Amino acid sequence: MRTSAPPIAFAIFLLLSQFSTATQPKFELTQNTFYACEDAHFEERLSVLDVDEDLDGIAVFPSDKFFLEIEEQSPYQIIANLVSLKFQDSDAGKAYNLRLSAVSASGASEENVEVRVLRKNDAPQLSDIPDLTLAIGESEKVSVFYSDEETPNEELKLEASLVEQSSSTGGLEVKLAGSNAGIGEGEIEVSARETGSYEVRVCVSDKGLASENEWDGAGDVLGAFCNASTAAQSTCKNFKVLVVGENTPPEIIAVNPKNEKLKAKAFDKIAFSVSARDKESDELNFFWYLNGKPIKFEKGEVSTFNRVFSCLPNLENTITAYVSDGEFVRNVSWYVDLDQKSCAEERVECEPRWVCTDWGVCEELSKALEIESLTKDDGDELMRECAVRSLEGRRCGYQIRNCYDLNACNSSAGMPSTFQACEFTPEPSCSDGKQNCHDGGCELRADCGGPCGVEKCTNPDASNRGFLKIILIVTALVVLLILAGVK
Repeated sequence: MRTSAPPIAFAIFLLLSQFSTATQPKFELTQNTFYACEDAHFEERLSVLDVDEDLDGIAVFPSDKFFLEIEEQSPYQIIANLVSLKFQDSDAGKAYNLRLSAVSASGASEENVEVRVLRKNDAPQLSDIPDLTLAIGESEKVSVFYSDEETPNEELKLEASLVEQSSSTGGLEVKLAGSNAGIGEGEIEVSARETGSYEVRVCVSDKGLASENEWDGAGDVLGAFCNASTAAQSTCKNFKVLVVGENTPPEIIAVNPKNEKLKAKAFDKIAFSVSARDKESDELNFFWYLNGKPIKFEKGEVSTFNRVFSCLPNLENTITAYVSDGEFVRNVSWYVDLDQKSCAEERVECEPRWVCTDWGVCEELSKALEIESLTKDDGDELMRECAVRSLEGRRCGYQIRNCYDLNACNSSAGMPSTFQACEFTPEPSCSDGKQNCHDGGCELRADCGGPCGVEKCTNPDASNRGFLKIILIVTALVVLLILAGVK
C-alpha cells in the first residue's frame, strides 16, 4: 500500500509560510507633488507602515531646508511631519526634489516627492502719513516712503489726489512735488486756499510679476491655497488736511504712568497712555516709538500702548509718544530699566519648535583641536564621548549640524545639541561599509538610505529567510520522493 503524502506536504507548506519573503516598509502619502507658498513654511503629514513590525527609521534627503518631525514611532508605524524653513523670495518658482527613505530590519523603500514654491506678488509698502493743519495761504510738502519686494522702486507709480473736501472746489491744491525713486521717497505738496476739512489719497502701484508660475494649474492653487496672485497691486493711504485761520500747538493734559523713570521685571506688563486736546479742535495724531523705532500710530484725543517687556534684546527701554495736530508736535517719554536677576530667570512665553539638519561629515577631532576650531570645553566633552564609544586616536571624530526654531521665539530653550562625537572615516561614501554622513545627508544603515538611496540596502534577515526556504523546498522534495516510493 502507498503512503499518502498530503498531510506531510501540508505541514511543509505551513513551515515554508513562516519563511516567506519579508515585506518592505510602505509610505502613505496623499500625493507626490506638493505646493508651498512664498514667505511661508511647508508642512505635510505622512506615515510609514511595516507589517513585519521591525521598522527602524526614516529620513529626508537633502535635509538643509526640509526636515522630518517625528510625532509617533513604533516598530509598526512612524508618523511624521515633513516641514521646511520659511521660504524666501529666492525660493519662489523653484521645485525641490526630495527623497524619503525608510528602512526596517527586513527591507527598505523610498518615495520621491516634489515641493513647488509658488511665487506671488506682494502689494507695495507705503509709509503712514500724518494729518496736517494749515493756515490759509500756507503750503507744505509731505514726505512719503514706498518700496516693493518684486518691482524696483524706479518702476513703481506714485499718485496723489484729493478725495473729499467740505469747502468749495479749489480750497486745497494737491500735487506731486518730486521724488527720489532710487530710495523710494516722494513728496506730496498741499496748498491751502480756503478753510475746511480735506482728505488726500496717496497710492503706489507695482507692475505685477513679469511671468506666471510655470506649472499647470498653479494660478488656481496660488489663489486658493496662498490667497495671493501674480497680478499688479496697489497700496493706498489717506490723510486729512484741516485748513484754519490760526493754529496753536496741542496740549498734553494727562500721562500714565506719571513717573518717567520705571523699573520692571522680565515679562512685566506696563500700560502707557497719553491724553491731549487741541484749541482749534484739530484731529490729533499719536506716534509711539520704542527705542527709536515706530511701533504704533493712532488718532483721537487719547492713545494707549501696552508693552510686555522682554530682556531680549535690551535691558533698558525708552518709550516715547508724540502728539501732533499736523503742524505742531509735543512729546513725552518714559525710561524702563529691567531687573537683571529676573532676566536670568526669564520665562519662555513662546514655545520653540526645533528642527535640525542631518549631521555633517565626521571630522578628525585631533586636527580640529590643533587649529583651535573648537573650544577646549567642547573638545574635552567630545573626547569623553569618544572614550565611552571606544573611539581612539584618529577614529575619534566630531560632526556638527544646524538647528532652527520654526516659531522664531528668540530663545535657546530646548535647543538640541549641535555637535556630537562620531567615528572618523577619511573618505565616507556609499560603499565604505559604514553608517556615516556625507554629501549633505546621513545614512540610515551602512551605505543605505539618506544620500545613498535604498538600492544598496542589505537585508540579511530576508537573505537568511530565502536561504532557509531553498533548503526546506529541497528537503520537502526529497521527503515527497521517498514517501512516494514507500509501499
